[in-house]
Amino acid sequence: MTRLDLDYHEAILYFAIGDSKTAIHVMEKAIDFSKENRLYYRIDDLYRLAAAEALMSHNKEKREYYIKKWKQYGEFADDRHSILAHELFQIMALIAEDHNYQHALQLINQYNLDSKDIGSFRFWFYLEKGKALYGLGLFKEALLYLKKVEIPENFHHPFDLSLFYVTDSYKALCYVELQKIDLALESAKIAVEKISPLPHTPYKEMIYNTYDKIKCKANKAKEAED
Repeated sequence: MTRLDLDYHEAILYFAIGDSKTAIHVMEKAIDFSKENRLYYRIDDLYRLAAAEALMSHNKEKREYYIKKWKQYGEFADDRHSILAHELFQIMALIAEDHNYQHALQLINQYNLDSKDIGSFRFWFYLEKGKALYGLGLFKEALLYLKKVEIPENFHHPFDLSLFYVTDSYKALCYVELQKIDLALESAKIAVEKISPLPHTPYKEMIYNTYDKIKCKANKAKEAED
């Protein structure tokens, strides 16, 4: 048990400082140790970490493998938390990798997002629903859900925070489509300020790219007015 705790915390610390290569090595070593010794302690956290890394690195094969294993563990342990988190990662992959916004919405709409049963997961569902609606061109509807997003109190790791900091970037993208360039620039800047201290991830890259594009658009609009 102690070894798995140490390996898990070592992996998340390496991810936190941006050393993904070492983090992956430690994480996979811990997963192998769990399998060899038939230990389920920390396996939920390890599968979540592995699925998250595969999603960020666009490794579809590993992503599907770890999401599948995560689901199997959740069903075996009858762990509602694991099942919900697995479902959310599946939704994230549909949106970020497959751009299948309609299917993502269908999965999200299976849940009553205002129910106490899903706890703080509701904010994650709000975010993904906002992304999916944005992808479908429903910008006003997307904003309604993006404005409901709050960062859960137990989210402290840079990866978790990065996931949620894109909320302001998606708000900004919606405002651009609604011709509200000042609000778009303000939201994009907020996202940059939040994520700037964190290590590089695809989410950080998306936030900076969004800000640069909107700033350029705002400058052109200002020049046209002058």
